[in-house]
Amino acid sequence: MTPSFSARCLQWDRSCPYDDLRDQFDYLVCADCFFFTDFHLDLLHVVKTLLKRDGKAIFFAPRRAGTLAKFTDLAAKHFSVSVSQEYDQFVSEQRQLALSSSDSGYSDDLHYPLLVEMTFKQ
Repeated sequence: MTPSFSARCLQWDRSCPYDDLRDQFDYLVCADCFFFTDFHLDLLHVVKTLLKRDGKAIFFAPRRAGTLAKFTDLAAKHFSVSVSQEYDQFVSEQRQLALSSSDSGYSDDLHYPLLVEMTFKQ
């Protein structure tokens, strides 16, 4: 059997019930989506609605002035949350190159994506 997947642009809005997608997804993958703190509760609503109870939400995002921590603090009310900095050798090597370059303009806080994994609390 070949696994299936789909993609769709979803509006982060607590008023959208997404009944056609409720509890349908084994995995949700998002990137760079925590910096608008006004939408954290809306994003959590979408994740809680779409993710199967035994599913996993996977996010990649930088710390960005504490916005990642604000989101994970909210998420921890409903999810077990883990945040990893070292998750891929190639990504870590590229980070080290950027950090060692004096003219790169690189900032861990703004540019280095951490891995956030969330599963529903049992």
